[in-house]
Amino acid sequence: MIPDGLLAVDLALATGIAVLAGLTRGFAGMGSGFIMLPLFSVLFGPPEAVVITCLLDAFGSVQMFPWALPRTEWRKVSYLVIGSAVLIPVGTALLINLDQDFMRRFIGALVIAFTAFLMTGWRYRGPINMPISLAVGGLAGILAGGTGMGGPPVIAYFLATSKSAESFRANITSYFLVLVSFIVIAFAWNGAVTVMGLWRTAFVLPLFLGSLWLGSRLYPLASEGTFRRIAYALMMLSGATAIMR
Repeated sequence: MIPDGLLAVDLALATGIAVLAGLTRGFAGMGSGFIMLPLFSVLFGPPEAVVITCLLDAFGSVQMFPWALPRTEWRKVSYLVIGSAVLIPVGTALLINLDQDFMRRFIGALVIAFTAFLMTGWRYRGPINMPISLAVGGLAGILAGGTGMGGPPVIAYFLATSKSAESFRANITSYFLVLVSFIVIAFAWNGAVTVMGLWRTAFVLPLFLGSLWLGSRLYPLASEGTFRRIAYALMMLSGATAIMR
């Protein structure tokens, strides 16, 4: 039975946000969480926003996984996953126990900071070894559990180490598909996965997947530079909205 209050304006807004995020991720291979999380935090609060965003991204990764599977550099991904899995519970405890307005603004500030980092085009040039990989994964785990956005350190890592744009997209897809299972388990253990949140996810999911598919079909047709500039603007606007609400 559909819960009372599900079909409301905030759900319609969330659906529109998810469509924009799906188009962005389908084209660029990333960015959906940076658009959805800050705005979902405004609509539903940070804990539920993290759960909905992670579930949507997980289904999106499943859709792209057959393509990513043979192209993924699994040794690199496995070190990151191990580091992340260990420290996700630490981030989850912070999200649930800290002030929710503070966490919403922190999520927004993190999105703006990382978008600015991406726009600089900076690449890590230092050594890549197992301790560094585990440390990057651990930092991503704390951020993923605390904000739902483990992406910043992992994306920087894969930008520096992936053999090609194709392997970068595959590594990101495979990493986050594995990661999200640990995030959802940690949130379920702490009672943050709600019936209303699951219903909202189910309602938004079909259009999110459709926009993800459409974005992937636009990849060979559109100007990547133009699309990335639009994506960066959306990410900046999303982060600013979460801060200023």
